Amino acid sequence: MLGAGETDPAIYSTLGGRREHCVEVLTVSQYLRPSPDHLAIQKSSAPEEFEQIREHGRQLGFRRWDPSTGRGSESKQWTRHGRDLDPGWPRQCAILFLHGGIAVAESLGQLISVDIRKQWPNEAVDFTPWLAREDNIAALGNALGLELETDRVEVPVGPYSADILARDSTGDYVVIENQLSKTDHDHLGKAITYASVLGAKSVVWVAPFFTDEHHKALDWLNDHTTDELAFYGVQIELWSIDGSKPAVRFNAVSRPAEIVRQAAATKSGDLSDARRVQLAWWTAFREALLADGVVASGRTPRPQHWYDVPLGRTGMVLSNTANTNDGQIGVRVYLRGRHGGGLVLERLLKEQREIEAKIGTSLEWNPNPENRDKTIGVYRDADLSDRELWDEHLKWMVDMTSRFRRVFGPRVRGMDLSNRLDVQGADDDITQ
Repeated sequence: MLGAGETDPAIYSTLGGRREHCVEVLTVSQYLRPSPDHLAIQKSSAPEEFEQIREHGRQLGFRRWDPSTGRGSESKQWTRHGRDLDPGWPRQCAILFLHGGIAVAESLGQLISVDIRKQWPNEAVDFTPWLAREDNIAALGNALGLELETDRVEVPVGPYSADILARDSTGDYVVIENQLSKTDHDHLGKAITYASVLGAKSVVWVAPFFTDEHHKALDWLNDHTTDELAFYGVQIELWSIDGSKPAVRFNAVSRPAEIVRQAAATKSGDLSDARRVQLAWWTAFREALLADGVVASGRTPRPQHWYDVPLGRTGMVLSNTANTNDGQIGVRVYLRGRHGGGLVLERLLKEQREIEAKIGTSLEWNPNPENRDKTIGVYRDADLSDRELWDEHLKWMVDMTSRFRRVFGPRVRGMDLSNRLDVQGADDDITQ
C-alpha cells in the first residue's frame, strides 16, 4: 500500500524480498486515511508510478499483478475498518487493516498440511514430470535464488537415471534428485554420483523431510568442497486454507553459506591488487543491486573481471565487466553460442533502434563477430583505484543493469529457438 512515506528503494527492496519467499501475486494500492486519527497520507501516487512498479514486479518474476490505482473508499471495495467487504473478495483471505500502526486481522482461514503422496502418488510418474514443468522448476529456482530451466528428465547414468537435469542462468548443469519420503543414504549417494558423471555444478535434493544427518551432510559438502560446487536441500510442503486447492512451498533447509563462500573468495594470499579491487567492487555492486531491488538475490562475488546477472533464460546473461587494466566498466548481454546466441543476436538486431531508444543510449553490437559467443554492451571509463568515485560508477552500473534486464529480459525469454541451426554438439559437455 503506497502513500505512507515509503521510498522507492524501500519499495523495490520489499518486492525483491517477497519473491525470495516465493510470493507470486502482487497487489499494490493507494493508502487511504480511514479517519483523522490514522496516519496521514504522505503522497498520492500517479498511475505511471504504479506502472513502473508493475514492470519491476514482472521483471522479478511475479506471475500475477493486481493493481489498484483508484481510491478504495470511492470504489466501495471496503468501508471503514474493513467491514462490508466487496462480495467478489475470496472469503478465506485474511484482510489486514492498520489501526495506530498495528495490523488487525478481520478474518483468518485455517492452514492445513496436505499429504504429499495424495497429490503425487508416484515420484517418477507424477512428481518428476510436474516439477520439470517450466513454471514449477522456476518456482524451485526462486526459492534457491537461482534461475533454472529444465534440460531433460530421467537422464541415464549407468543402471539408474537422474530425475531432472536442469541448467542455471550461466548454462551450468544442475542435478535435481527427488524423493517423496524421508531422506536416505541411497538418494544422497545417487545425487552425488549423477552430478559427477553429468558434470553438474549444483545438486538440488528435494524431499518432504530431511534427517539431521543428511542436513549435516549437505552443510559439510558446502563447507568443504570448492566454491564452484553447490549443494541444496529443499523441503517440499503442501498447504491448503480451509480446504482450498493445495499450494506448494519450497523451503531451502540447506544451501551454500554466503559467509563461507565470501571467506573462500577473500583468502588473499594469492590475490593481486587488481583482484582485490575487483572483489571489493563486485561485493559493493551486489549490495547495490539488492538494495535497489533490481534482483531478488545475487551470486557470490569473486575476484574476476565479470559478474553475471540472470536474464531468465539459460545461456543468456548480463555479464557485467570491470577491467582494471583498461580502466573501464560495462554492462553487456552475453549470448552463448551453444544456446543459440547467434540466432538471438540476429533477431535482436532487427529491433536495434527500438532497443537503444528504451535503453537511452547507443550500444556496441557484437564487437567480435568471429567469436561464437555474442555480446551487446555499453561501457564507460572508470578508474576503480579511486574509491571516492565508486558511488557514481555504481549508480551508473546498477541503473544500466536494471534497464538491460527490463528491455532484453522479455525479448530473450520469449524467443522460440527450438529450430535453431547455429548450435552443434550442444550436449558435448555431458560426460558419457
